[in-house]
Amino acid sequence: MGVPATKTGKVWYGRLGFSYIKEKNEYEIFKTQVLSTRIGKEFNMSKRIGIGIDAGLMFILYEGKTVLKPRPNTGWNFHFDLGILEYVLPSVGLYLFYRL
Repeated sequence: MGVPATKTGKVWYGRLGFSYIKEKNEYEIFKTQVLSTRIGKEFNMSKRIGIGIDAGLMFILYEGKTVLKPRPNTGWNFHFDLGILEYVLPSVGLYLFYRL
């Protein structure tokens, strides 16, 4: 038999997530769907406590905007064309865990 991964500290994992975000203010309603992928590793400090760190990419699948009423003109009208960076973003996480 081998040693459990939680004792050797060799705990790698993959994570896949989906998020639906709805944001509303007095001028617009924004709807966004995001798919996130991450790979990470857990570092055990003791039998029960550890730290996890992961990184990956988020992909924006859908963005929608509904205008409720026009925004007042503030004189600022910036829009930067970032190409693919408008649809693919970095994703990182750091967390502390406790095993029961």
